[in-house]
Amino acid sequence: MKPEKESQFRASLADKNERMFAKDLKKIDGIGRSKKTALAIFNILKKQPKATVPELVKQTGISKQAIINTVKKLVSLRIISPMTDKSRYQVYCYSGLIGEAGDLIKNDLNTQNKHGCYLAFAGRDAAIAQGFIPDNYERKKRKPKLTKIKFREDAWNNKKPRNQNSKNSLFVCDNYEGMRYLIQSGEKNYDLIFADFPFNQITARKTRAYQDTMDQHAGYLQFAYPRLMLAKRLLSEKGLMVIAIGETELAHTKLIGCEIFGEEQFLGCITIETGVAAGVYAGYSKYRLPSVNQYSLLIFAKDHTKINFLNRLYDLVDKKFATEYNTIITEDLQKEALLSYLDKEQWVVDEFKDHDLAMTLKNIDSLMQVSQKFETYMYETVAKLLYKSTSPFKSKELLESIKNRPQNTVFVSDDRRYLTRTKDDRIVEYKPFINRLQNNGLGIQRGTIWKNYQTFKSSIQKQGGVEFEGKKPIRLIQDLLYWINNKQARILDLFCGSGSCGYGVWSQNMRDGGSRSITMFQIQEQVDPKSSAAKKFSTIDQMTVLGLNNAIKELGSTEGYKIFRIKA
Repeated sequence: MKPEKESQFRASLADKNERMFAKDLKKIDGIGRSKKTALAIFNILKKQPKATVPELVKQTGISKQAIINTVKKLVSLRIISPMTDKSRYQVYCYSGLIGEAGDLIKNDLNTQNKHGCYLAFAGRDAAIAQGFIPDNYERKKRKPKLTKIKFREDAWNNKKPRNQNSKNSLFVCDNYEGMRYLIQSGEKNYDLIFADFPFNQITARKTRAYQDTMDQHAGYLQFAYPRLMLAKRLLSEKGLMVIAIGETELAHTKLIGCEIFGEEQFLGCITIETGVAAGVYAGYSKYRLPSVNQYSLLIFAKDHTKINFLNRLYDLVDKKFATEYNTIITEDLQKEALLSYLDKEQWVVDEFKDHDLAMTLKNIDSLMQVSQKFETYMYETVAKLLYKSTSPFKSKELLESIKNRPQNTVFVSDDRRYLTRTKDDRIVEYKPFINRLQNNGLGIQRGTIWKNYQTFKSSIQKQGGVEFEGKKPIRLIQDLLYWINNKQARILDLFCGSGSCGYGVWSQNMRDGGSRSITMFQIQEQVDPKSSAAKKFSTIDQMTVLGLNNAIKELGSTEGYKIFRIKA
């Protein structure tokens, strides 16, 4: 909105509100003995159009019963309105107040009332009331308790040497109560909050060991709305909210996200390619477009004006591996065939077998496509030792300078090239694989479509050693962490599941030497007795702990994490 129009808009709203104030003050004049209390309530709701009875008691210093009696009179006069029905979260609002132009432009839920633009759903007011925390909460000397739950340490886990001083933590609780606990404790300023919300797919009822569906869209929105309100409070000023959500609730989640964070804070919707339009994915193409993505990522900022630090992401323009790079040259210039080098690593041999692949040069690319662990190993360990030989060439000057060099041995030329003199006095130069990655491998800047995550489909269920429907590829978490460009980032995972987010954080720390920390929530939900998981686990958090422990073991990481459970 242009400044002059905004100014006019503000003036017209202010004028209308003043007329409304005068009209309501006349009603209050005839209210009788409660006039003083009514004026106190009226003046508060003029400034903050939503408040609960306890808040009114604190701000006015008037007794609770007097406030309740006066509130009822104000409701009967249609000056204020209750926003919920017989709930302990009862919120009252000033019915006629429109709000300042700035509040409507920013879509700030703390001041906007029902005259603003919003997504209507059953239970909306109760959902807002559940997520509402006064703006000045942190500044209050005596802060009201936001939750009654208390946590105890899991002594068996937390006393282990690797966990004692860890900054990582797993809270076994509902993330709603967990977030309120963090806010109450003064714990906030998370740089990335990852929320893998329930996708609310009806078909998931029969296949998953955990609850991933609600009875209707309204049920999902009642669940998601207050959690997003609380998550916003926990973000740092440069923080990002990343929501993984399926097609069923994608549109609704974007709408409530824009309400809570503000439309200007929406950075984009990233489509994650998890399939190709062939085979099972194209089975219903006669009736609808083939689906090649199971979920998308909605990205919101706490303050988009402070987001100027994101790394660029690139997609490979060709295969991950080229078979001509088949020679290992060590730092002491010893030469060895790549396959012979790989054959010495038993886990690599097992990885080929686990994916039903023969250990050949051609199949190295195939394994890199489906095994994140092997791909990381190839790029970070093998790449710096890997070379290809060029076509032999002749040079009288070079041949003269190396005529005393032993044949078929690698040496470094004056211009820092790796060379070999063959038996027939030809010269072979070895070109490093790392140059291919730096120059040819990067080429297409990634936008809002993140491709090729379907290549990890066969390995996702194996990551962390726990079968869990809805896992996200570790590579996805690593890409997000690289994108936000903060090696000291504090991450909050609202739906921990099998621990993929923790796995990704620790893996990225090992990759780039970062010191990121993660806080995770997982509710102690009962495993569906009809599911295959019920044979090994009774609750979902048991799967979480096993997944996190396996992740640390698979990575060979020194990371640890503390566990906190609700006191009985």
